[in-house]
Amino acid sequence: MKRERVFMQEKGLDALVAISPENVAYSIGCVIPSQFFARRRHAISIIPLEGSPVLIVADMEEGHAKSYSLIQDIRSYREFLQDPIDLLADVLNEKKLDHGRMGMELTYIPTRDFEILHKRLPKVEFVECEEIFGELYAIKNEKQIDILRRVARAAEKAIKEGFETIRPGMNEYELARTMINRFYSEGGDNIRLLTVGSGERSSYPNVGPSDRVIKKGDLIRVDFLGLSEYFMSDVCRTAVVGEPTKKQKQIWHKLVETKDKVLETVKPGVKACQIYDAYLKVWTSFGLNPLRFIGHGLGLSTHERPLLSDFDKLVLQEGMVFCIEPLLLTPSVEGYHLEDEILITKDGYKILTNLMDTSELYEIR
Repeated sequence: MKRERVFMQEKGLDALVAISPENVAYSIGCVIPSQFFARRRHAISIIPLEGSPVLIVADMEEGHAKSYSLIQDIRSYREFLQDPIDLLADVLNEKKLDHGRMGMELTYIPTRDFEILHKRLPKVEFVECEEIFGELYAIKNEKQIDILRRVARAAEKAIKEGFETIRPGMNEYELARTMINRFYSEGGDNIRLLTVGSGERSSYPNVGPSDRVIKKGDLIRVDFLGLSEYFMSDVCRTAVVGEPTKKQKQIWHKLVETKDKVLETVKPGVKACQIYDAYLKVWTSFGLNPLRFIGHGLGLSTHERPLLSDFDKLVLQEGMVFCIEPLLLTPSVEGYHLEDEILITKDGYKILTNLMDTSELYEIR
């Protein structure tokens, strides 16, 4: 909890309270499994500036928490009979944190829960700390990086096999099944989102597979958000069925050039917004309308810090993992997307998704 307490001292906070699944997991060193899909089944970590931290979980998750959590003081509530927010207020009172400044994810906690908490603790100043958590957990440890590396490779292998086996006359479901089977065979353990769009559906940002039959001339866009030990992949590849047209080649080369120019700026000490500036320069030189970001941090969720945008001033440091993703969508016509995962190293960066050659638009024959 050393880094958390350094941040609290810098921000003038007496405690940090995490309530989202991702930040609870980062703060306690393990995932509370059902918190990701049962919204009312709160798990809450309390890290005081002084004194021992506390983890609140539903009774059914108590055994799991005791086995895997870094926090030893675990308090459980009887689900449907006890309110976890009342238990949170009790713990804060017990810790003499019924006054002062408290960092909390105000963008995540339900309004009803916050109203109860504020009523119980009227002297506390609650401070939004989403950005604090984002900065705290942007740097991944060696174990987390290893998981991210493995799940990235599994996802890219899955896409590669899908592109190698798909043929005109097959449908998107068949492509998806091939990729899913390969992902699991490579050690993936779940899938958060699998975008599969061919033809005009390649322009839909987050569309799942359908029974649309793939035909010659189609673009196929696949974005694979797989999971391993709850850490995510986020890799996207685009292919064309048959020989690409001159226009398709030209557009793809613009994405490749954009990625290459952006990567020239990536190294420790550079601000996230400076990477976005590099994207803006090359993208607008092509006469294209820029997106609000060119990439994002990756970990237990898919849009962590750093956000490669004009509004994120976070300085890149060794151990950060993020995606760079030039994207060009023409609604209801076609979509081009090249997304790679990047690890910041001591002297520069390493591309984690380097299995497929993306210098040219992948051709399906």
